Amino acid sequence: MTITHTDLTPFQELLTTAARLRHVGGSAESLSETAVDLARHIKEAQTALEPLKAMIRDLARSERGSGHHVGYTVPGGRVSVTFPEQRYEARKDADWTKARKDLGTDFDKYFLTVTTVRARTDINDLLVAEMERAQDSNADEVLQYLTLDEPTPRVGFKPDTCWSPTGLP
Repeated sequence: MTITHTDLTPFQELLTTAARLRHVGGSAESLSETAVDLARHIKEAQTALEPLKAMIRDLARSERGSGHHVGYTVPGGRVSVTFPEQRYEARKDADWTKARKDLGTDFDKYFLTVTTVRARTDINDLLVAEMERAQDSNADEVLQYLTLDEPTPRVGFKPDTCWSPTGLP
């Protein structure tokens, strides 16, 4: 049996269009339209998936026993629920000066003190100003301790929420 283009569901047609665009390219409008349509399907799938995930967690919790893992094999794949070990974390709102005073020498027995070094948010302006001062500039030394992070531009999709192929809210 040969599958014709008319045998495809709208979603399969969308996936076919996305695959074609990936190989041959397209205009900003055609790429964006396909991306928004895909994002709409992803959003709808995520919305439908979240309550199922909660129900699966609850079922797994009741079947878990003392293990950290419960799995369900179904014809289309496998669902895995992993229960991480409980752990204590330092409270963000704690008064650590008071904690250090209260615990004294035992503080370091229970807590690690970590010092974080970050570049200042205005580092670029400082370096430009430093480089303009040709004499006595330490910009070269500072640059030895920095890496330039060039983040990937973010692409966001905002499908219209009033449209739904299923007719469901």
